[in-house]
Amino acid sequence: MRFELPRGKAPKEHKELKHIPEFSKLTEMQFRFVQLSTDPDSPWFIYPDRVRRKKAALAAGYKMEDNRHNSLDMNGRNIIAGKIDYVEEAMLKYKEFVTIDMEEDREMIEVVQTQIDNIKLMAKKGSEDPAELKKINDLIKDLPNLRQTMKDLRVQSGMTIASDVTDDQPERELSEIDKVNIEQIEKEDQ
Repeated sequence: MRFELPRGKAPKEHKELKHIPEFSKLTEMQFRFVQLSTDPDSPWFIYPDRVRRKKAALAAGYKMEDNRHNSLDMNGRNIIAGKIDYVEEAMLKYKEFVTIDMEEDREMIEVVQTQIDNIKLMAKKGSEDPAELKKINDLIKDLPNLRQTMKDLRVQSGMTIASDVTDDQPERELSEIDKVNIEQIEKEDQ
């Protein structure tokens, strides 16, 4: 999750969240709902919107109605239906933070890929200088670490491929750009 909010604290009491107007209006329960229904790291993120909202509301602490078996109380129903404007605004703001994090992950992936490409170019070019050869060999020895870093970043950012997905982690749909990037990486690994 992007923000750690201790139990019993409202966002207006949190050192970072209180400065974000969309979050400072929320109660603790509302913020937990926003987090659980919006964050890609949430266990409910894989569900369709309505199901995700209901599961997030229950996990955030919204109560079931006493006289109905499968219905949340009025507050819970309103939050699931998107009737609380400031909660919806907070969800949009939270998505902005997630998007920024994902862009930073993509940039880091590009940086690591550039390092790998540069090492490959240096190795192909070769050198007559022994000091330069040692440097190239040392860099080649670091390639497995860089590739592992690349895989870790892809998993962290949600750009996973089937072989990277574990049984308890659902595979996410990849964008066309991610698919092309992964194909390119896999071709280079062969």
